[in-house]
Amino acid sequence: MNAKNIFTELKRRNVYRAAVAYGVVAWFLMQLTTQVFPFFEIPNSAVRFVVIALAVGFPIANSDKLRERSKLRRIPAGS
Repeated sequence: MNAKNIFTELKRRNVYRAAVAYGVVAWFLMQLTTQVFPFFEIPNSAVRFVVIALAVGFPIANSDKLRERSKLRRIPAGS
């Protein structure tokens, strides 16, 4: 499989859209935690945990979107 086919398949499965959406939400959550947690005297380790959890979740979310099968309508048996 060449690179053009791989990128076409990623686009067809909306992996790019999922990656951008995850990035936007992750950025928002990181901004929120870094601004709000110190106000409530939540330790810096909690902020660190949120950032690491979001970083670890990114490839998991993208691989889940990549594994998603195409949504083809199946014809029921007997029709």
